[in-house]
Amino acid sequence: MLVSLDIFTDFADHLAVRKVLQGVKGRVEGHIEAAALANIEFATYVLAALVFFGAILLVLVRPLTWPCWLAALAAGIAWLTTWFSSLPWWGKVMLEALVLFELCRLFFWNP
Repeated sequence: MLVSLDIFTDFADHLAVRKVLQGVKGRVEGHIEAAALANIEFATYVLAALVFFGAILLVLVRPLTWPCWLAALAAGIAWLTTWFSSLPWWGKVMLEALVLFELCRLFFWNP
């Protein structure tokens, strides 16, 4: 249990530090972020990681074709963009929804 928590905190530390510093800056400037937005952003980070790991799993299980490989690559790029870019939360959600839709279309709706 503690090892999994250590691994999670190692991967998510840069996100937490950035949000803490943005929160300090916002409170100094008088702009406090709503808790709902922070929760949406956290859920988007988790969704991005799950979509990426799901894409890897699907590539390993299904026959490898160019469209499937490119969709998995897009999932990885979306994960990195979601975690490291300064897109607004709605842009991150739309990006992950687009990649998730494309993965579902390629892997589940095509024979």
